[in-house]
Amino acid sequence: MILACGPYIGSWETEIVMFQPFVKWLIKVLQPEKVFVSSHKNRRFIYPENVVFLPVYENLTRNEFGQNKTIHEDISSKDYGIILKKFRQDILLEYKGKDLFYYGLTYNKFSWIQEYKRIIEPIPAKTVKKSKILFIPSDIEKSSKLEKIYEIISSSYKEIVVVGDMKTYLPEYNILLRDPKYFQNVYQNMIDYIQVANGVICPSGVWTFLADLYNIPCFSWGKYYYPSINRCINIVNNGDIPAEFIGESIIQWVERNHLSQK
Repeated sequence: MILACGPYIGSWETEIVMFQPFVKWLIKVLQPEKVFVSSHKNRRFIYPENVVFLPVYENLTRNEFGQNKTIHEDISSKDYGIILKKFRQDILLEYKGKDLFYYGLTYNKFSWIQEYKRIIEPIPAKTVKKSKILFIPSDIEKSSKLEKIYEIISSSYKEIVVVGDMKTYLPEYNILLRDPKYFQNVYQNMIDYIQVANGVICPSGVWTFLADLYNIPCFSWGKYYYPSINRCINIVNNGDIPAEFIGESIIQWVERNHLSQK
């Protein structure tokens, strides 16, 4: 039996929390002889090594802002049907006569997979050297507030490192955006940095989830909607909290957990 999953052309957040864990669950339950997965090329590393990986069009990967949950804003349902048809045909050309089981997500941004159909596991990091404190200024928070928070905490701790993909603010400080191989390496680098961080600071979201998954101390603020793994996170879960209060709370959190190297 051949298992085909995808093509997935949506966001990193939804892929790492829902689609990839669903693929791993399918592999465990169905025990197929061969597995094909189609997704963004720079996310190959989050899938098992023995799957046959077919990358989607590179322009969809490079346009991170067009990726919205499980869909891509540049691709209509009709166009997605064409991409899906080609994916299936490419597999059938090689495995004609085999039973092909196709599993994907309904092509709308409200697709959902029950949590019991997800296997959420850490992805090994390439690096082992302990990093510094990460600040991930995700665009789910206001730019002005993130700038103020960064000003407060960076004046107290010189080891604050800003990282993130294109859906983050403070690009002038983001060390990953300087990488000439950004599009190839950004998510692998993010995973590597998080796994070896002393601590992670970010608005509540997928980066909070990943820090928790890897058992890294994390300070977040805002509502938390993601699955809880180890619960090593400190979340200030109120409304529009002033940046000054968040900044001072972060400093107290760093000191309480002895995260600073100063």
